[in-house]
Order: sequence, then C-alpha cells, then structure tokens
Amino acid sequence: MNETTRTHTDTSVPVPAHHKAFGHLWTDPGLLEEAMTHKSYANEHLDLHLKDNERLEFLGDAVLETVVSHTLYQKYPLAHEGDLTKLRAQIVSKSTLAQCAEKLEIAKHLKVGKGLTRRQGKLSASARAVESLLGAVYLDSGIEAAVAFVQRVFRDALRSIEKGEGRQDFKSLLQEYALRRFKITPKYGVLSESGPQHRKRFIVSVSVGNRTYGKGSGLSKKAAEQSAAKKALKLLGVSVRGKILQPLIEERKKAAPAKQTEAASESSPLSEAPQIRE
Repeated sequence: MNETTRTHTDTSVPVPAHHKAFGHLWTDPGLLEEAMTHKSYANEHLDLHLKDNERLEFLGDAVLETVVSHTLYQKYPLAHEGDLTKLRAQIVSKSTLAQCAEKLEIAKHLKVGKGLTRRQGKLSASARAVESLLGAVYLDSGIEAAVAFVQRVFRDALRSIEKGEGRQDFKSLLQEYALRRFKITPKYGVLSESGPQHRKRFIVSVSVGNRTYGKGSGLSKKAAEQSAAKKALKLLGVSVRGKILQPLIEERKKAAPAKQTEAASESSPLSEAPQIRE
C-alpha cells in the first residue's frame, strides 16, 4: 500500500504493491488498496480521496455465490434446489467468512477508522473484507483467479460439506425423507421439562405415523427437536455423516433420467475450475 497515505491513526500493516499478497499476484495494486480500505477509514481521511471497499464487497458477494453454486451444482447433480441452497448458505455464512478472514490475517492489513479499532468491530469488518478481496481478485485477473481464490481460502468449508461436518438441519432432512418414503410429515411432542426457568431442559419425541423414531433433549424445544430428528434419521438408516445429501440422492437416482447426470458433466466456462482440490 502507498506509504504516503498512512497516518499516525493507521495501524494496519501495508501490503507491498505488485506482490503476491493473500495468495494472489496482483497486477493492479489500486484494487488491493481499495479492498483493504474500510468505509470508516475513508470517511476519516476525505482529503486523501480514498475508495472504500463496499463496492468490491458487493461484487465479491456475487462472485462467491456464483463459484460456490457452480461447485455444488456439479458435485451433487441429483440434489434439489432447496438442498443446494442450504449447503451454499453454510459455505458463505458470516462465521465461515470470519474463519477465512482469520486465516488470511486480514485484520492486520485492513485500514479502519477510530470507531472500529475495537476487536469485535474490526473482526466483523475483516470478515466482510474477504468478499471485497475476492471482488478485487476477480477484477484484477478474472474468473479463473477468483475460482482459485475460493478453492484455496474456502477449502476447509468445502471439505466440511463434503464430509458432512457442516451445520445440518436434521428436521428438514427427516421431513423430506418421511414425505418421500411414508408420504406423511413427522410429528414432535414435548415429553418433559425440567430445571430452573432460565435453564430448562426439554425432552422431545418424534414420530412418523404411529411409530416413535427418536427422543432428544436440549436447552430449547428447537434443540431437542433437532436431537430427536437426528436419532430418527439414524434409526431409519439415513446417514447423518459422510455425504449429508447421499440418502436423499440415492432415492432420487432411482427415478432420475440419465440425462440429468449427463447434463451436469457438460462443459462450461467454470466446468474445470471449481472442483474441490485436495
């Protein structure tokens, strides 16, 4: 970053221009500078006429969704739109962005105003700056470089989805499975409540038809229902680890035309790049 623009209030560590920063070889250092400039800093230094990173964040958000959507579309050719949407939401979530920001040590380089020097504020700004950085990479070198950035920076999140370690909505999985196999929806019932008012523990059962398939406990009804649904899926032989969509996909394979699988393997501008690398 340009040293002439740094002041005594700027504690960020400059990233050398024309340098491989954040795993990318930059051809336009201005984009890197913009990606690392928070609006609060630009507003406090109006005389420098700096561009903040909000427009790049907007672009990066769209690029991230496109790359992740295409990756999931190819990897799970028989998954329904709702399934893919849930998986994508896990990968592009705020918590994932925060993990990526920490991995890249963005907080060290992000220029923020005095109001965001507190740890929590800067961490939040750093998470959003991941998208700004991706937008800058896309403008600097195109879609292939953006795909490579996503594969590398979001590798852990993509792998956790593949291994079934991401956050899972067991109630939704059970409901879809029950509708497809039994043509009815699961029913949940509270069996008991215990503990003080501020820390109650609930025990909930879930049944499909006349049979109870699982009981679960939690500090809220929703948590207990998720626990019960997870146990019900296990009893039904639906794996909740490994490929989290596999049980539903296996059923869809029976009725899915061969064309659906073939269509997923057709080439496109992103057909090779988004594969999850080891």
